[in-house]
Amino acid sequence: MALLETLFSQEFIFHYLTDSENGAYPLFQQKWSTFLIFTDINNLLLENRSINLVRDLVSKKIQNIYQANLKDNRLKRISTK
Repeated sequence: MALLETLFSQEFIFHYLTDSENGAYPLFQQKWSTFLIFTDINNLLLENRSINLVRDLVSKKIQNIYQANLKDNRLKRISTK
């Protein structure tokens, strides 16, 4: 688990999603709506990590972010308020 946390740290994910040259940022700047869904959010730690990441992403104009637990058939929008 420590290796996965190192490879996919919050900083790494933020950088990938906000990098306009080598990342996914151009997807969020299109005229159509783009949705970002964090899946397998199945405990409080992962939920808190996703909320903290969303706070940073909203500052970069990335919106429509959801967290999901597909095993429980649950999807909810992440609010930063």
